[in-house]
Amino acid sequence: MPRESKLLYKFRLYLDIGLLHSFCSAQNAKTSQEMLRLMVKEPNVSPDELEQMAVSTLVIAGRQDMIKENHTELIAKSIPNSELVLIKGDHFIANKESAVFNEK
Repeated sequence: MPRESKLLYKFRLYLDIGLLHSFCSAQNAKTSQEMLRLMVKEPNVSPDELEQMAVSTLVIAGRQDMIKENHTELIAKSIPNSELVLIKGDHFIANKESAVFNEK
């Protein structure tokens, strides 16, 4: 798999996990455990890998996000042609305040 495709796959996986729909509503303990493991362990993408991305990228996070702000800033700084937007809210801002999120 080409490197950029691998990176995009990891980000899609992370975004899917970030929404946490299945984690929050899971009845199955094994499913919840796997989702938690993925949140903690993935995506495992280095800043060097991010520097190879060749697409404009909008990095959005909540100011009270569970992801540390300095980690989010590192992601944005590592991706060429990226823009970082921090908005009022937490990790679930896209779901809770979709209108505000979509303005960005």
